[in-house]
Amino acid sequence: MQSCAVAKTSDIHEHKGMSLPVRSVAPLALIVAVGCFAPPNIGDSTTDDDHAPANTGELRELTGGVAANATDFPSTVLIRGNCTAAKIAADKILTAAHCLWNFRSGLTLNRYYASQNISITSTPTPLTMDGKSKQSSDPREGFVYVRISGIYLDPGYVDATRRSDSYFDYLSNGYDLAVVVIAQEDASKLAPIPITPVDFAPVEPRAPVAIMGYGCDEGLGKESKEPAHLKYARVKSIPRGEAINEQTRYRSIDSARIEQRYFSTPGLSKGPNAASLCPGDSGGPAYRLDGAGRPMGVIGVNAYYDFPREGSGIAYSNWHTRFNDTWLKSALADSKESEIFHAIGSAFGTTCSGGGGTVVGKIEEKYKELGGCTSFLGAPTNDEQGTPDGVGRYTVFANGSIYWKHTTGAHEVHGAIRDAWKDHGWEAGALGYPTSDEYAVTEGRRVDFERGSITWVAARQQAQVTTR
Repeated sequence: MQSCAVAKTSDIHEHKGMSLPVRSVAPLALIVAVGCFAPPNIGDSTTDDDHAPANTGELRELTGGVAANATDFPSTVLIRGNCTAAKIAADKILTAAHCLWNFRSGLTLNRYYASQNISITSTPTPLTMDGKSKQSSDPREGFVYVRISGIYLDPGYVDATRRSDSYFDYLSNGYDLAVVVIAQEDASKLAPIPITPVDFAPVEPRAPVAIMGYGCDEGLGKESKEPAHLKYARVKSIPRGEAINEQTRYRSIDSARIEQRYFSTPGLSKGPNAASLCPGDSGGPAYRLDGAGRPMGVIGVNAYYDFPREGSGIAYSNWHTRFNDTWLKSALADSKESEIFHAIGSAFGTTCSGGGGTVVGKIEEKYKELGGCTSFLGAPTNDEQGTPDGVGRYTVFANGSIYWKHTTGAHEVHGAIRDAWKDHGWEAGALGYPTSDEYAVTEGRRVDFERGSITWVAARQQAQVTTR
């Protein structure tokens, strides 16, 4: 396992004649002593086919860890081409939110839209010796295809991804957890996989736990030498001061806020009797162990890690999402609460008859405030996209646009004022982002911007630009 969460470049979005790559965080993998998660925006995610080198027919023992067999952790599964997960109900798979969330678009990745199919297996070695994926009607032997009916996500995590570009803001304000709900007609395909109990008891320092994943086993940035297989390590949780400190790269973050939502285990760079997460391990379960070292129930999910200040691509500490009873219990109870259950199209949002996109997040809030589909803006013509500066977001409508930036909020711009703003370089020009909606003034109508304003002067039927 070594575990590293990595981001990849995908989903090119056009903006006023320019194209912008939109980043999405890719899954971690476990280097066992366990392996390594990569920080966002480092490299590409691994897929099953990345693990296809020649094989001797024998899985080597991992440093500080063990290659699992079919009876060790039978509820742990691999979502093909993505992340590790665990079956927690007849129709529910628990994994990490960052496995299926596109941070730039504020939507789920396309593969996790409702009605999409995903491929799942619980076999510890889901590839044949030539590196090809096994297909089987039994997930204990190979991959089976199942259809998604919806996803549960923590609203605090979702909101943080839409108002901030900082990954640590996401972790500080939300729980990196997701529950994928399988369509009832396909849930029976997963029946051979046992359900693991969800343990809501607090995870205290020095608690014995097992961490695991199907990810890489050589370390961040190194090619795995074996086909994908499940690895695990028995370790003990460590207190915050041992996980994030002067020896680590992320020593300056608010570790107390992180600890409220995440517990830590030691990585290989910290010392022996440890394991480090790596791409592909993301979403993997952490199990509480009894006195004999047997798993009792899942107590967390692989989310992130920290590294030594110098050198090593091997994690110093692994971070695992704690369970928020209210949020996760609602998901297990199928509450379908609108704030946490995302079931349609691009996960959730507003669509309009005749429109060409879905309106989401803070832009959706502004759109509804203005009247939504029946407002003067009309229907959306595209999905929300990122501005070329990588800071803001915008959605184009039939009769105008709404722009959002975390320091200015969401504001509409339309008509002659929008045309004048366009002529002056949009948000990249002298005026910057809008800071108000259009409002009435003595001369006519006005919109304020970060560095000026544009006024529609009714008497002259002309837009007047003022900069400061």
